[in-house]
Amino acid sequence: MNKTAKKITAFALAVAFMITIVLAAACSCKRYKLDTFDYNAIEYQRPNYTALDRAFEKANKNVNGSAMTLVDALNDVSERLNEMSFMFSYLSIEYNKDTVRWRDDYLTLSAKYNEAFQKYYDLIYNILESDNSSLLNGWSEEDKEFIRSRHEVMSDEYVTLSNEIDGLIAEYNALQGEESAYAIAAAEILIELVAKNNELAVLEGYENYVDYAYESYYERDYTVEQVEELCESFKTYLSPKLGEYADAGDGGTGQFFGISANDLDTGKALVREYATEIGNYMTEAYDYMEECNLHYTATLSGNPYGYTGAFTTWLYGYEAPYMYQMCTGGYGDISTFVHEFGHFTAYYNLGNTGAGTLDINEIQSQANEALFMPYYKKMYSEASAAKIEKQELFKSIFWSVLMGCLFDEFQRELYLKPHTYNTPQSVNALFDRLIEEYNATAYIPRPQLRYWWAEVPHTFQSPFYYISYAVSQLPALIIYEDSISDRGAAIAEYNYIQNYGDGTYTFNTLLEKAGVKSPFEKETISSLATFLDSRLLAA
Repeated sequence: MNKTAKKITAFALAVAFMITIVLAAACSCKRYKLDTFDYNAIEYQRPNYTALDRAFEKANKNVNGSAMTLVDALNDVSERLNEMSFMFSYLSIEYNKDTVRWRDDYLTLSAKYNEAFQKYYDLIYNILESDNSSLLNGWSEEDKEFIRSRHEVMSDEYVTLSNEIDGLIAEYNALQGEESAYAIAAAEILIELVAKNNELAVLEGYENYVDYAYESYYERDYTVEQVEELCESFKTYLSPKLGEYADAGDGGTGQFFGISANDLDTGKALVREYATEIGNYMTEAYDYMEECNLHYTATLSGNPYGYTGAFTTWLYGYEAPYMYQMCTGGYGDISTFVHEFGHFTAYYNLGNTGAGTLDINEIQSQANEALFMPYYKKMYSEASAAKIEKQELFKSIFWSVLMGCLFDEFQRELYLKPHTYNTPQSVNALFDRLIEEYNATAYIPRPQLRYWWAEVPHTFQSPFYYISYAVSQLPALIIYEDSISDRGAAIAEYNYIQNYGDGTYTFNTLLEKAGVKSPFEKETISSLATFLDSRLLAA
């Protein structure tokens, strides 16, 4: 889930509070079967910003007036905010399909969204302090305190900073050019982003963006210090073996085995079959996705200005998940689909709370990839399926755990020492040093890797997101290890995380209740290294 999705989530929740309190008590039932519709029939309609401003003005004028008049005004505000939430979630999807076509509309709506944030919290704060405060008697003290805290934070300076950050991200999204020149331009943008994000964190009451991201933005129940220890454990137990793992994973050629067959439709059919093994909720999710056209496959030729990765998000208004995937060819498109379908299923099963915390959310996707691996035997030969297992395991270690740790350390350095890394050369030098420390060059030569940081959008769009890939991939690998000896038990572990990954439990508590070992214990990493040796290095 990217930063835009997080913003939509927070705002829509606030709007939902208003609807519940002012209009009527809403059903909070868990829904397994959502209303069907056709995503492709949706058309973008620019929100009526003038009408929204008038609705806010009317509500504010009646804060201390007639309660019924105020309720009517709030109903109008709520309806228009819900329309804006839907259009913003829809436009965010379409913008990723074509960042050139939708850039101006997206930036305009994003700026208006930030303004609506401020006006909404100001309005509710004013009601809390008014003669009509009894309208909010149904709110908990925690909810009221949240509104008061947001009122303090959402200053003009905050909104201006948010808009400037969105503008820098859009500038990064539009970058093109030769690798080294691209990295220099990206570094210049990143240096500005670091400064502005740190300023934003101060307005949120934190000393720096690192603490704000961990404690507030991503709501993690583990500390920066624990992540630092995890990174060191990786360097101790797994980094030294990367060369051997790479030889096992690519046959010593320096490239993954050439399993290039790519029939995504066949792969998706296997996912449907796999879903029946996991549980009815996953089968329903798959059928719903197909019926409503909620999976979009982009291609480099068809979407030259499209987002080059993949994501799953929530479409407000229709209350449905949506998958986007840039396809590049090879079996990797299938594994990417399986990954995103893990997210899709969580949303389908639990509603918007299926996004949970990032760390739980990524277990739902990465463990889905791991449990799906035996199904490659139905699409490829036995030998090719065995090669895919080694590739997938190596990919998990290298791209998820190593890069998760490396990018988090990279960003921590940038954000905690901004005066040290204030030139493109110093930013590139930092990444160059870290790829050596993590032994990443055991697999990819330095010239091919040294500028790779600039091509990863998370660093710009969602700082400190990337560690979630590492923190969640480790439990996913543990679930896979369990599946080798007892697949039924491993599926039960996965289903527990899917069904209770809605924020009911914190990350560490959920793992404990699911029966999955913590990734923050050195013994876990050491034991996992032994298991990986048996799967990757065995003849």
